[in-house]
Parts: sequence; C-alpha cells; structure tokens
Amino acid sequence: MNNNDVKRSVSVGVFVFIGLVIGLIFVYLLANKDRNMGGEVDLITVWEDVGGLKKGNNIWFSGVKIGNVKRVSFRNDLKVEVKLGIDDNARQYIRKNATASLGSDGLIGNKIVVLEGGTSDADPVENGDQIRTNEKTGTDAMMATLQENNQNLQVITENLKTITGNLAGGKGLAGHLLTDNGAVAHFDRLLKNLEETAARTARAATDLNAFTGRLNSTTGLVNNLLTDTLVYANLQLASAQLTDLTTSTRRITDNLDEVTRQLKNGQGAAGKLLTDKATADQVSRIVNNLEETSEKLNENMEAMRHNFLFKGYFRKQEKEDN
Repeated sequence: MNNNDVKRSVSVGVFVFIGLVIGLIFVYLLANKDRNMGGEVDLITVWEDVGGLKKGNNIWFSGVKIGNVKRVSFRNDLKVEVKLGIDDNARQYIRKNATASLGSDGLIGNKIVVLEGGTSDADPVENGDQIRTNEKTGTDAMMATLQENNQNLQVITENLKTITGNLAGGKGLAGHLLTDNGAVAHFDRLLKNLEETAARTARAATDLNAFTGRLNSTTGLVNNLLTDTLVYANLQLASAQLTDLTTSTRRITDNLDEVTRQLKNGQGAAGKLLTDKATADQVSRIVNNLEETSEKLNENMEAMRHNFLFKGYFRKQEKEDN
C-alpha cells in the first residue's frame, strides 16, 4: 500500500469518527430536548422507600416535566438518596420549603417525582439543596382514602341496620306507624282533618276576598262614607242628634232621681203622703168624708127626683137628654 492509500484511509477513518461523534451528540440532544441547555440544578432528596424509582425517571412540577432522576443510591441501611436534575429555568419556581413526593405515569406507569413548589416567602432553591420528601405516594393516598371510605360505609351500614331494626320492632314514630294499625288510622284521620282545615281556610279566604271586594265597591257603604260628603254630613247630623238625645235623657234621669230622692225624704205633698203617717191618715179621712158626702148627696138627689116639686124638672131634663 502506498502513502496515498494510507492517507486516504486515515482521512476516511477520521471523517467516520467525527460523524459518529456528531451523531451521538445529536442523539443525546434529541433525548434531552426538553432540558434547558443553559444548565441544571442538582437537588437531593432522602427516602425510606422509593417504590421502584430509578435513574432517568421524570420529574414533574405543576404538570410540566422539568428534569430527570440522575442517581438513586443508598445513604445508609435505612435511607435512600435520590439526586434530582432540575432545569435551571425552573429553579426560580422551586422554593427551599418545597416538597417532593412519588407518583406514577398513569395507574401502572413508571414512577415519577412530583415537586410542590412551596411558598413565595421562601428563597428559590440552589444547587445541592436538600428538599423535604412526602413518603405518602399517590397510590398510598388513594388506598388510605378507600380505607376511610370503607370505614364510613361500614358506619352507614350499621346505622341503617339499627334504623331498619327499630322500624321493624315498632320503635319510634315511624316504626309505630308501620306496625300499629290504630296509629295509621289516627294519622290518616289527622291528614283528612288537615285537608278539611285547608279547604275551610281556602273558602274563608275566598269569602274574605269577596267581602273586601264589596267594601271596595263604588256603590257600597264604606265607599260612600269615604267619598260622599253628603252621607258624611248626614252621619254627623245624626250623631249630633243622638248626642242631644243622650243629654236630654240624662237630664230626665237626673230629674227622676231628684224626685225620687224628695219622695224618699218626705219633701212635698207626695213625699209627705208617702212618708208622714199622720198626713196619710188625714188624707184617708178626707177621702172617706168625701165618699160619705157623695153618697148622701146622691140620696138627696134621688129624693128630690121623687119630690112633686122637682119631678117636672127632672122629666124635662130626661127628655132633653134623649
């Protein structure tokens, strides 16, 4: 082989080597196309159980992939150290009080590390910082929730069992209604009474509406009292007359009271007749004398009618009366 062939072979080999290197670099860039070319920030997490997490698994923050797991190694007999590679452009959102927890891509997918950014009052993380970990994975949380729901369901089942037992045993109002026919009949009567009461109330409301409608009628008494000045004047006059009548009645009553008081006290002739025995006896004697005088006068007149001197006169009087 001459020198030209050797040079040509070396040149071809160099070009092939350079092409392989460029291809490897291109493949590496494609594999890490989501990573910021400006650099990475390494964070340390320590776990008791990583649940199958391995190098190369993704790191997520708020649903966005921000890095990969760079190393999984034992720190001691009980702890596992995981080194996280975080894109530098996401560092400003990850705070020193952030926490890391384990999750999975889907229900049975690869393990991932999920970062929660912390609070804004803390500083952003720096290279080499160790952040807290939350050992309770998403699956564990789901199982804990299922366990809690199962316990709640058990409590609800026990309560339903107690309630149905009380109902079947006739305990309580509902159980009494379910088992006692008399109580059911009583409750049925109560419902009917309530229905009748509601119906009567509806009728009363209808009657009241009709009554108020008549009151609001332009031809009704109430409307006349409110709008007709003549009716109002007549009512005022009648009221004044009634007041005068009441005053007169009161005066008559007062006078009667005064007369009865005077009669009771023996004042006046009538009072003396009622209260003075001597006066009453005297008046009685006068009346008796008047009666006797009247009888004697009648006898004298009868005697004169039969006397021949006056007989003609009385006959003449009888003829004139007839």
